[in-house]
Amino acid sequence: DGIDNDCDGTANDCPLESTIVVDTDADIGFYTDKAFVSHGQRVRGLGDISGDGLDDLAIFVPGDGGGAVYIQTAVTALTGDIETEAAAGAKLAGPDEDGLFGQWMDATGDIDGDGFDDLAIGDPYDDTVAVDAGAAWVFTGPISGTVDVDATGFRLFGEGANAKAGWVIDAAGDVNSDGEIDFLVGAYTDASPLNQAGAAYLVHGPVTGDRFLADAHWVVRGSYQDRVGSSAAGGADFNGDGLADLVIGAERDDPDSLINAGSVMVFYGPVTGTATDADADAMRWSASAAANTGGALAVGGDINGDGLDDLLVGASGENGGGASGSGAVFVVAGPVSGLADLSGATARIDGSAAGDDVGSALSIAADMNWDGRHEVFLGARGVDQGSGERDGGAYLWFGPVSGTAALSSADVALLGGDGEQVGASVDGSTDFNADGLGDLVVGAPTGNRAFVVLGGGL
Repeated sequence: DGIDNDCDGTANDCPLESTIVVDTDADIGFYTDKAFVSHGQRVRGLGDISGDGLDDLAIFVPGDGGGAVYIQTAVTALTGDIETEAAAGAKLAGPDEDGLFGQWMDATGDIDGDGFDDLAIGDPYDDTVAVDAGAAWVFTGPISGTVDVDATGFRLFGEGANAKAGWVIDAAGDVNSDGEIDFLVGAYTDASPLNQAGAAYLVHGPVTGDRFLADAHWVVRGSYQDRVGSSAAGGADFNGDGLADLVIGAERDDPDSLINAGSVMVFYGPVTGTATDADADAMRWSASAAANTGGALAVGGDINGDGLDDLLVGASGENGGGASGSGAVFVVAGPVSGLADLSGATARIDGSAAGDDVGSALSIAADMNWDGRHEVFLGARGVDQGSGERDGGAYLWFGPVSGTAALSSADVALLGGDGEQVGASVDGSTDFNADGLGDLVVGAPTGNRAFVVLGGGL
């Protein structure tokens, strides 16, 4: 608990072991008896959705009908192997059998001021406007039981066919300084103006009913096959003006004529109107073609302890560690400004073998070693552990992080087995047991599992 219980002048924390085999060592292992449903394809720590005073956990099961999200409450009252649906405090199921309800989930904070945290969920295959136009849903807490999503949720609808709005939705903080939480929605295959150009939209809060993204307060659009909106996040302040800034990924952008190198764009708040990459206040990209930079990113913490927000950028196609397509994650320390490739990043973490998929899942984790700094947490679903294939793993570095690192240098390694692809999704932002340390959640969809490792132990 971080308290000096033995009066020796030091905190009595319980540090994590450097190697954790999740199947046997995780504090909680969620599973489902439903076969081939990719349980754990995405996991997300939430705020207090249920109103019990403790943070909750969302688990996405894409093969459960048109997608389903299970909310686990009182997480630390559970231990060992837990059947997800039986233990869930709430279930939200997609209304369309061909949907992908739950592809993205985000803790929004309390958007309506009632004292309960709220929830955003993406369904990029929503057909309400047009086939696969997509939608992002917003639900206000408290949430419990089997939820009638049509009756209780609000939707932000995509513009046109195959836009896939809701591929990502993020509570972006207060971008326009009106005291309300705004929402950032990615539609990475939106075809306006060109095929798979992609778009990301900002919708000012409060969101109290259905809206159309065609009427968004701001939109950034890509060029041919850029896939703008493949990732998106807000809430960080990269220029110190007190307003939330926006970060948008474009995983197939061609900066410096590097085909599919990918990029991330930073726009300082406030923003209005229509933008392109030429309007970005800052931009970062890989110096390698086909790196898919910006397929994933993370904001929301200070890794190096200088008081400024930092940025994690994933490049899952990067040739890290001398291996083609092993992937990499870059740490970009704040302030973030100007246009540059990622060769000047504060730190780079490389995969070691082709197909490791480093850079496809990442999180800025809460402090886990009592030093006041945030940590770097990433998934590598394609890593082979021993004789296994695509067992996967998730890897944690205590901040600060600098220089070039390999997966083997992680302070904590969570290892998968049996081809279960541990690390397909990761989150370290939540403190489930309120002990002051962050806790780790990893998804293992091929194994139909999701695991929780508590930062300070049970």
